Amino acid sequence: MGTCHLFLLPSDSEGFPKVVAEAANYGCTPLVSNVSSIPHYIDDTNGYLWDIGNATFTGFLKQALSTKTTLLPKAKQAYQLAEQFTFDRFVTRIKRELL
Repeated sequence: MGTCHLFLLPSDSEGFPKVVAEAANYGCTPLVSNVSSIPHYIDDTNGYLWDIGNATFTGFLKQALSTKTTLLPKAKQAYQLAEQFTFDRFVTRIKRELL
């Protein structure tokens, strides 16, 4: 793991942000917006989802950081997410779906 422990992405619009998987690969716990495809990959087991319509990001961040004991277990779960986005898996999926 690197020196960062958290990955923050307080965005109101995304396509598929590969940066979430990249941060997870480095052991960072994702604190991200629940927009676009992000909730398909990040949930309460592997990160924190900010409902941009119901709370300020500051409030969301304070709440997430108040549960410090869950940061490491969530980071470990998020690391497993990163394994879904390797080049080998990408090539295998392309071959399976297109060939």
